[in-house]
Amino acid sequence: GVVLGGIYLATRAKAAPEGPAAAIKIEVLDAGGNPVQANSPLTLDEGASYTVAVAVTNTTTKGGLPHEADLETWVMAAANWTDLIPGDIFPQHYLPTSIVYFYSSLVIPLGLGGATGAITVNVFDPEDNLVATVTKPISIRSMDIVYGATVTVGV
Repeated sequence: GVVLGGIYLATRAKAAPEGPAAAIKIEVLDAGGNPVQANSPLTLDEGASYTVAVAVTNTTTKGGLPHEADLETWVMAAANWTDLIPGDIFPQHYLPTSIVYFYSSLVIPLGLGGATGAITVNVFDPEDNLVATVTKPISIRSMDIVYGATVTVGV
């Protein structure tokens, strides 16, 4: 508090925002289950299969304390207007401070080499308000296709 001209002014720390909230972490795994090197943009190979692993942490509070929440997670990915994950939707009830993991399959088609795009994860509350979002830029690396033993054609 502060004393100003004989009047005591009480000061209070600003409260953290209340209500639905979440923290998001995205990791991309290769076909062997190993994390893809986390450079930016994330480089993925055309013709390869990946798994997008998403961890969503419930950071909802009520009365200043962690609180349960119903949240809906959307996982999407696209490159050069091509949907790679058109929209996987995961509704989930969360206990206070709990973490839930979601997995989406991601296949990069041949011919998409050189494309750029993003993996986006959005979390919504039951009223469809966006409470958290994370975007991870991606770049698609062209792969050389080898025919027989002697001819290599760059794509």
